[in-house]
Amino acid sequence: MMIKRLQWLWLSLAVVLLDQYTKYLARMYLSYGIPEPKLPILNFTLIGNQGVAFSAFNFAGGWQRFIS
Repeated sequence: MMIKRLQWLWLSLAVVLLDQYTKYLARMYLSYGIPEPKLPILNFTLIGNQGVAFSAFNFAGGWQRFIS
């Protein structure tokens, strides 16, 4: 049982790290608001969202930006 929990923990950590890495790559290689065509049906566009869950905490005090 403990091994199964550790597997989920490692998987969760890997997903979070991959998410942060892809965000870093997007900030480094994409220009804000300019679509980058990759395939005929796929464009990458860097857009920012300051609120959590589509601006649910947009007018909050500011600590919420650390969980988005």
